[in-house]
Amino acid sequence: MEIETPKTIFIDKFVALRSKAYSYNCRRKNVNVLKGIKKGVKNNEINFEDYANCLKGEKHKDEITQNILKSVKHKIYLQSVTKKTMDIFDDKRNYTDNFESVP
Repeated sequence: MEIETPKTIFIDKFVALRSKAYSYNCRRKNVNVLKGIKKGVKNNEINFEDYANCLKGEKHKDEITQNILKSVKHKIYLQSVTKKTMDIFDDKRNYTDNFESVP
């Protein structure tokens, strides 16, 4: 019986803005994670450089519009929703400077 060893992932670059908002580059793929934003939107319109610019305080995409299906009283509607995407300041932490924080 052979024991499988876990696959090792080598991360080249990593940017974490806050909880559930981060991006990293591997050799073969780029991964963008933003809670509440659809996969197609964050993979096509937001890239690693946007995360890095947001962390540095430079210009970044702070709002994005996406289409969702919504059901009200058993009737389905297509709705266009504008959501906040990237923000480096988390309201659940106290920041000592732009890069360090404490709970």
